[in-house]
Amino acid sequence: MLLNNFGGVLSFALELEDQSRQFYEQIGQNQECSDLMSYMNQFDKDSQKNTKLLKLTRQENVTEMILEAINDFTRAPFLLNINGMSVSDRSTMLSIAKKIEETCESYYRQAAEKMRGLPEVAQSLKTAEKRRTAHRQALNEF
Repeated sequence: MLLNNFGGVLSFALELEDQSRQFYEQIGQNQECSDLMSYMNQFDKDSQKNTKLLKLTRQENVTEMILEAINDFTRAPFLLNINGMSVSDRSTMLSIAKKIEETCESYYRQAAEKMRGLPEVAQSLKTAEKRRTAHRQALNEF
């Protein structure tokens, strides 16, 4: 599916945040991952911050959403396909978490580039990307 407008880009970003937050809650409930609890709590808080920022950005820039067309940007490379996934193995959970962070980081970077005509929107996307970069770097320590 194409991400060919402002609303689509931010709506998909909110979907990514929701999916990752649900997965991190699952990790936080796994006893094998108790050493990751503080990271998962921080990732959850950051995801909530991203969600709040993106919703605010969408509200504040609603008049621009009609004007800014986006070309050659699709959801396909960024689909996580983790809804309903039940994983109990620690290494698999870490692997999935790393994939989530890499995917979200890439999405925000590319979306910010596509939205460069709307500097405030691009900046919000870059802020979300920075949080995801920090998550990825933290996960690379495991």
